[in-house]
This record gives sequence, C-alpha cells and structure tokens, in this order.
Amino acid sequence: MKDVIVVGGGAIGLFCAVRLRQGGARVWLVDSGPEQPTYYTPIASAAAAGMLAPIGDAPSAHEKIALESFELWQAMRAGAEWADAVRFDGAVVVRRSVDEASAFAANASRLGRKAVSLSPGDFRRRTGLRSKVEYALFVEAEGTADPLRMLTGLAMQAHALGVLRAYDTDILEVTATSATTHDGKVFEADAIVLAPGVWATESLMKVAPALKHIRAGKGMLAAVELDATLRPNLRAGDFYLAQRRHDAVLGATLEYDRFDRRVDRAKLRNCMRLRSGFCRAN
Repeated sequence: MKDVIVVGGGAIGLFCAVRLRQGGARVWLVDSGPEQPTYYTPIASAAAAGMLAPIGDAPSAHEKIALESFELWQAMRAGAEWADAVRFDGAVVVRRSVDEASAFAANASRLGRKAVSLSPGDFRRRTGLRSKVEYALFVEAEGTADPLRMLTGLAMQAHALGVLRAYDTDILEVTATSATTHDGKVFEADAIVLAPGVWATESLMKVAPALKHIRAGKGMLAAVELDATLRPNLRAGDFYLAQRRHDAVLGATLEYDRFDRRVDRAKLRNCMRLRSGFCRAN
C-alpha cells in the first residue's frame, strides 16, 4: 500500500484523494484553507458558478480531458456523499446567427454528442424564460455542481474513506517524497500530488513547472430571482445563467490573471441591465 500526500483541498485535490483512497493508497490531504469553506474562502472551487460544460464552439486542446472529466462526474456520482450537489440537465446554448449555431452543433457532433436546434417555443418551454430567441440549441452533455455542497460532500466522502486531512496548513516546500509546512512539520510519502491551483508558491513551481501555466480567471456572479426553476444551464455568448441548489446565478465577466475578491458593482449593474431580458421568467 502506497502513502500519498495531496496538496490542495479544492475539487481536484479532494477528487484525487478520494480516488487514491478507493484504489488502496493511504492518503494525507493538506490544505491551507479552513475545513468548512464559504463563498468568500480563497478557493476557486467555492467561488465558481459550478457549470460542468465540456463542449465549446470549436476544437480545443483540452476537449478530451474535459469530456473524460465530465464522464467521471457522472460515473462517480451514484451513492456518493455529494450526489445531491450535481445535476445533469444539459444546457441551452444561444448563438447570434444560424452559422454560429451550426458551428456549435458540428463541433458537438464531432465529439460524439448531440446538439438539437430549438424553436423559440422550444426555448421558452426548456427554460421558462419569455425572451424570443432564434438561434438556440439543447445539448445533453452538460451539468451543474453546487460548489459548497459539492466540496462539503467530497470532504465527507474523503473522511468516510479514511483520508487523513490537515487544514489551515501551508506547505512551504516539497520533494518527490515529502512535504514540509511553514512551521516545520514534515509529511513523508511515496508520492506527492500537487493541486494548489493558482495559489502555488514559487517553491512548488520549481518542483512542478506545469503549475506555472495555471492562470487565475476572475469572474463576477449576480444572484437572480426567477419565478420558475431553471433546469438546464443557459449559455449565450459572453454570459451564462445557472441554477444551483438554492439560487440562480448570472455571470458575464472574465478577467484573466486576477483572483482578488473585490466586487466591481458597475460591472454587475451593467451585467444585469444587458441580460435582464433573459432573466424574466413567465
């Protein structure tokens, strides 16, 4: 039986810890954040909208791993402590022209997935929204994971499986077989898994140069109230609307290489003004 240390307790780190433990490894999960995350915790998994959207408009270097990851969400959900955090209700994708809609459908077909054209009436029935939309498609291969419920459920699963966890613990440096904290505690193992996201330190990047290619992407979400529950995600070019367990969120901004928590209220107001037509329900 191998001993493994997983550095980082976001969605990726927790999933790695669970899978490794299911495979028979003894696992330590070490994370700099608190055991109970909130939307304001510095962890990308908690702040995200939660959309599981593996299909885009054009071929991507990441499409294979995106689809495989999506299939893992589906395969691992049954019986998991986080099962109620995830839905696979598909997505309604809106494009500006018939050519753009056809391009999305063609890319989905290339990947072995269907994207079905929707009439304006179909759009209203699928979404419950009264906007008149001409170029919309429905794609089944999409879902939503409620961020906080997913994280707490994964932590529960890891605990139930016997994963040892150390929170509020910063890792100063790692080697191939050890991880040392800022206060000098040393974790030793046969292998180290690094999943710190954008919080990787220079010392971690020296050990794993691939971490240098992870870019922060700051977005802003606005909670919106709908008269009817939105089941599929709605994606329309530069904005999206996603229904989570207890709220629906509207997002329209993405700024790379930023991960501060400051809210730009002017951008949020503009987001709400521009997208208000889609947010009114029947």
